[in-house]
Amino acid sequence: MAFFAHPVGTTILEPIPSKMVSELRSLNGVGPEGKKAITADEHLMGRLKATYLGLYQDSDNVKEDTAK
Repeated sequence: MAFFAHPVGTTILEPIPSKMVSELRSLNGVGPEGKKAITADEHLMGRLKATYLGLYQDSDNVKEDTAK
């Protein structure tokens, strides 16, 4: 049985300080500072935009058009 969960949107996500994470960062060319911590909602929206780029571009354009 599959189980999917998502933390509360305001939960701060940051890398686990471990030797393995440090090694993977150096292999991927990411500096020791890594990326900034983000919220669970920011991570989810980033993944959704990467998967459904056209869908989110259209909704971004609609928001921009109505804001003018």
